[in-house]
Amino acid sequence: MTFSLTQCYLFCRKVIYYFHKYFLFDLNFYKRQKAVTMARRLTNTLSSTSNSKVSNPSSTSLSPAEVSYVVKCDLVESSLALSGHIPAAYTPTALSRVITDINSPSQQVTFAQWVDVAQTQLGVSPHVASSLFNAFLVTTQSKESQLEYSRVYLSHKDRSEDAALKFLHQRTALAPPFMLFLYLQLFQRNTYIHNAADAWVGGAGSARQLALTTRSHDGEAFLTFVRRHLYDLLLCTSMGNYKITSNDVQHLGLLLHEKPPAPTSTCFGANLPFWVAGTGSVEVSVLHTYLQQHVAHSATWYPPLELPIAGGKLRVLWPDPGTAPSTHVALIARVQGLFTRSVALPSYVSLVVISSCSQCTIYLLCPLPNVSVIGCINVTLVLGAVAGTLAVEECDMVKVVATCGGCRVVNTTGARLHLCSNTQPTIHGLVKGVQMAPYSTHYNMLEADMKTCGLNPLLNFATSFLTMVQGMDATLLPPEEFTPIMIPIQAPPRYHGCPSTVYSPCVLPPVYAKSVQKVTEAFNTSLHSIQRVLALLHADGSEKALATAAAFRQKVEAQFSQWVASSGQQRAVLDMLLVPPEK
Repeated sequence: MTFSLTQCYLFCRKVIYYFHKYFLFDLNFYKRQKAVTMARRLTNTLSSTSNSKVSNPSSTSLSPAEVSYVVKCDLVESSLALSGHIPAAYTPTALSRVITDINSPSQQVTFAQWVDVAQTQLGVSPHVASSLFNAFLVTTQSKESQLEYSRVYLSHKDRSEDAALKFLHQRTALAPPFMLFLYLQLFQRNTYIHNAADAWVGGAGSARQLALTTRSHDGEAFLTFVRRHLYDLLLCTSMGNYKITSNDVQHLGLLLHEKPPAPTSTCFGANLPFWVAGTGSVEVSVLHTYLQQHVAHSATWYPPLELPIAGGKLRVLWPDPGTAPSTHVALIARVQGLFTRSVALPSYVSLVVISSCSQCTIYLLCPLPNVSVIGCINVTLVLGAVAGTLAVEECDMVKVVATCGGCRVVNTTGARLHLCSNTQPTIHGLVKGVQMAPYSTHYNMLEADMKTCGLNPLLNFATSFLTMVQGMDATLLPPEEFTPIMIPIQAPPRYHGCPSTVYSPCVLPPVYAKSVQKVTEAFNTSLHSIQRVLALLHADGSEKALATAAAFRQKVEAQFSQWVASSGQQRAVLDMLLVPPEK
């Protein structure tokens, strides 16, 4: 019996197929089971000897039973640059190819290298790639590195917008935490708005209400995501290696809190039992099994989102400086009227959430870490310096004034943002009537607060925002409609010997500066004319002249009242007339 060449080829292919399907699968399964068994034995051994002394009697490391790892749920608000709008090609498999492409001995990734890899492997546009890169740097860079970056920028003579953007793209990112950050973008909430008609109902749409409701369960959902993908997340920190070192584990500090925290003299992961045993590295599968048993979510550290409830009362959670860490989130919910805060937050607070507020004005004139504005309707929000990301999501008719490291607008309608953003703002989802404008205001501690947060007032990309999808209704505010904003509240002095800010340190683009100058000149001309007319009438002193002056004053006041009503400035005028003490 003879076989043709084609038959032999097909037979060999079938043999190879079944060899891979059964033998190699069983072999890999055996290896995984062996690693899991080893991890369990190690964990049990360490747990049984948790009360005994380690080989070094002077060591301060904690026993495994005393250590747990809390997932940083604030990452859901501050670091999800894609906001759930994930491209089809953005998959774990594609991310594994990205690890191979960007892996290098220096472990540094340039912006140009990342954009090329993102387009090739993930199928994302340059705008999306730039948004991810900027969000990572805003999330992970320290204040010192941001200030150094600002000093280098200020040494350049050319400070045009194009030159600033080119300078922005010269930065580099550390590959392991960057890959960890990219993998976290795969997290999706249970529900997102899909019906544009529901999104524009002013917060009453069923889709928007459902989106806000599901956000109250983000902590549990994010913990489930981390546990499900923990093995792949560990591979990201080790850049694809199946053995992970103590240096690699330090990058997990982006995702996890050590509870209780390690001493300041040690790095994240120093309390892991593998280093106590004297090993320099450990199998990823062993560490995966150990962390699965010790990773948790803390509703105390990361309280759930406050939802809009009929008759709901104001809730404020604002930790005082010097207090013991009890929560990593500051909450301001269900504000109506005027609300002010100018007391600086403790350093352990990583997120400020402003949710479910309506018909109010909020002033937070202090350094802030990351800020999320969620589910607010008809709110004016004036912030101090936001070191990280300012996120505006699921809001209607809001006005936000802030300086920040980065900004993200998602599923929002009728918003106007006056920003000094050190990276390009990004706009996602269903947006309508969103207007972006430069920052033009100040309060007495603005420059000091910006320095505390590592922000550069001369580096502003508010007018160079990135839209993630074509056709979004987001535009620049027309220069003829741009006017400076007055803050009627002053913050208490926080820094010894620091001079007060007397004018806005943020430079306006020429077209907006010219418009402000024109409006200011027109205002001064009208004011001087009114004052001159009243002075002449009062100088005359006759009864007729005084009556004319009174009628003229009433006419001016009536026209001003009419302008206040037609322009919607009633709340701003009331803020200047009556500023209550901090609640």
